[in-house]
Amino acid sequence: MGSVGVVLALFSGLGVWQLERAQQKRELKEIYIERSKLNPLGPRDLVLGGSAALVAWRRVRVHGRYDPSVTVLLDNQVLHGIPGYFILTPFRVEPRGPWVLVNRGWIPLQGGRHWVPPIVSEKKETEITGLARPLYRPAIMLGEDDPERLSATVWRVLSVDPERLAHKVAHRLLPFVIELDPAGSSGYRREWQIPGTGEERHIAYAVQWFAFAMVALALWWRACANRREGQGDIPQ
Repeated sequence: MGSVGVVLALFSGLGVWQLERAQQKRELKEIYIERSKLNPLGPRDLVLGGSAALVAWRRVRVHGRYDPSVTVLLDNQVLHGIPGYFILTPFRVEPRGPWVLVNRGWIPLQGGRHWVPPIVSEKKETEITGLARPLYRPAIMLGEDDPERLSATVWRVLSVDPERLAHKVAHRLLPFVIELDPAGSSGYRREWQIPGTGEERHIAYAVQWFAFAMVALALWWRACANRREGQGDIPQ
């Protein structure tokens, strides 16, 4: 029973973990729905952005300007099975407000890992609307994520760390990102997922892992029954 017990514990643990993930997605979606009913945050509200929890999943409407001299590419972004980047650009909230990274959308990877995508940034003052969201961080990080310089103005990262980026983009950044509305300008593809999407997938995975545990238990019991019939022994 020893090895079977290990397998049962593993499969059952994975099933419980998936149920916990589903609950986390459910709670996140409830927070998003509740906060989406609130009025959009303005420039003064973003000053409170020292705590990302105060602004996460809130609508934002601010006036300001992009810094066209720097772009951050968020790596490993797949859309409809195609690898690419998110285009992140620092945005200065006027007048003389804080800097925040704005996700202007997705662009497919072309020409290999050394390819630098053409970046078009608005130089004039403009109004943007979007959704404030927590910083992008992958579930698993192998080693340090030091920004990689692709050109004089373009950096590539696997996660968004304002402190690390501050030394590269020459701006102190707020601890969240604004995902630009699909209707906004800039020309990059924007198909944002509703926060909390995927609860059903985690539940399906949980059912799958619990089913594996039941199959393993059934196979063990069958093997014990066959051994008992062949040897006349009672399984211990």
